[in-house]
Amino acid sequence: MCLQWLLRYGVAVLVVIAALGLRLLLNPILGGISVPFITFFFAVMVAAWYGGAGPGIFAALASTVVADHFFIAPVGSFSFNSANVVALSLFVIEAIGISILSEGLHRAREIAEAGKAKMEHLLNSISDAFMAVDADGKYTVANQRAAEILGTPKDKLRDRKLTDVFLEGTGADLRAAIEEAMQRRRPGHVESFHEPSQRWFEHRMYPYGGGVSIFFSDMTNRKQVEQQLTQWNAELEQRVHERTEILIASQTRLRALASELSLAEQRERRRLATEIHDSLAQMLALAKIKLSQVRRQSRLSSGQERLAQESEEIVGEALAYTRTMIAELSPPVLYQFGLVMGIKWLAEQMLRHGLTVDVRAEPDIPPLAEERLIFTFQSVRELLLNIVKHAAVNQAVVKIAVSADRHLQVTVEDQGCGFDPATITGADRFGLYSLRERIEAMGGRVDVISARDQGTTATLTVPSGRTMTEALKSEAAGVRRSPGEMAQDDMARPVSRTTKALSILLVDDHALVRQGLESALKGYEDLRIVGEAANGREAVERARRLHPDIVLMDVNMPVMDGVEATRLIKQEFPETTVIGLSVNINRHIERAMRDAGAAAYLTKETAVEELHALLHNITHAIPR
Repeated sequence: MCLQWLLRYGVAVLVVIAALGLRLLLNPILGGISVPFITFFFAVMVAAWYGGAGPGIFAALASTVVADHFFIAPVGSFSFNSANVVALSLFVIEAIGISILSEGLHRAREIAEAGKAKMEHLLNSISDAFMAVDADGKYTVANQRAAEILGTPKDKLRDRKLTDVFLEGTGADLRAAIEEAMQRRRPGHVESFHEPSQRWFEHRMYPYGGGVSIFFSDMTNRKQVEQQLTQWNAELEQRVHERTEILIASQTRLRALASELSLAEQRERRRLATEIHDSLAQMLALAKIKLSQVRRQSRLSSGQERLAQESEEIVGEALAYTRTMIAELSPPVLYQFGLVMGIKWLAEQMLRHGLTVDVRAEPDIPPLAEERLIFTFQSVRELLLNIVKHAAVNQAVVKIAVSADRHLQVTVEDQGCGFDPATITGADRFGLYSLRERIEAMGGRVDVISARDQGTTATLTVPSGRTMTEALKSEAAGVRRSPGEMAQDDMARPVSRTTKALSILLVDDHALVRQGLESALKGYEDLRIVGEAANGREAVERARRLHPDIVLMDVNMPVMDGVEATRLIKQEFPETTVIGLSVNINRHIERAMRDAGAAAYLTKETAVEELHALLHNITHAIPR
């Protein structure tokens, strides 16, 4: 502290001595006693600037003494007369004022420089780049981060235009945003891509009195992350879409499998019922007749008569049980007289469960295909049994009608306790869920309206089209029908041994499927397998060489699919009948195959069972 004091006042002494020396050097020019204080003003200013007001005042007093001694008459002595005192006093006052002013200016400069340094440190410490431009677009301030991004030192940015250093590599959006911020005097925000550096920047503009301040940050990494996230999101959506399609396809296959299993169960029930009817029931009836004959025609003892009567009663009970079992396995009335009579028979059976069913049917209900007939009947039975189990009522109504679009509608109503339809997919409503799946697999739908204590109304909507065999027969006939004419007797003509066998080309990419189809068809004299193909291209080549009457065409195959192969074959050989085969129940595929020229479209599971019936119909449809 003492050293600093000595240094400040020592500087004051030195500058006074320097001012004295300078004044002495100027004596030849200024004259001995002319303007004695001229150089000492500078000494006071320097002493005050460097040391503050104290050294400045000290320099002023010292300069007064030195000036009086060397430059005020009488020279070489100290004379403080009235004239000299006024001059010396004025010099002292002026020197003190200059000293105070110099110290103030010096401190103001130090404060300004400290503020500038603090501001520069603050700007350099932020992670964003900062620059300020004036109304002419010239740089006035820029931090170190901005200089690094711009690739130009800060000292070389001053007075250079923004367009020369940065904007030439950016798009029009940034230019427009800066101009708008300047003109409209409101903040702006924009993102831009800088071509020279291949970087993305985010800009935030804030106008001020003479220009605009711009904060900008390098957002390249964020953009890359966003792009990566966008790509991942697209890939995820694609994968979800693919998985969804797989799940939908699996659901469709499972639904079809469940329907086939249910249908197989009903067919097996019908087969068992037929077997029981044709064998066991007939034998039991014959046994009862024989026992009656024995009782009537033979002279039996009372013991034998009683034994014969008991045997006849036992056989009668067995026969009654057999008839009941036949009816429960597969009610003959359903297949002989249709759905309405079948449901009326079912209503009678429900009386055993304490449920009275009122069946209301419109006249002229169209017949259903066998599988639809079975599913509809089974669905109505399940709904009625659900009423018995859960509705807590003893009455129900079944309405059978035809909708405006010619679909069959069966409505089952009750006024029971009801339930929440949203729980259909729950474990306790699995029966309804399974019913819905089976009906939807047939192209129909199930609508359930219910609420607590307000009863339940379930409506089954079932397509009432022709049976599959009838539809295929019509399609096959349509392939060969000429405009405006076709001999009806050709459609009804039976196949004889002299009739030429139909030549068939099997097309499927699975060898086992081809073998299965060949095995199913080779036992018929009216059919002849002439060739096989493993893909669409081979099918076209075989068709050109073999000229088959019928092509059994798989849809999904490598090299060339069945749709394109069907189109090419029908273009070259319009007289050839193509039947599409697929494991998928898909109306779009069916429409594509039919548009390509296919006469029919079957699923492979159904095709093996009904294929010969279809080909038999085509045999009648094709002129020989």
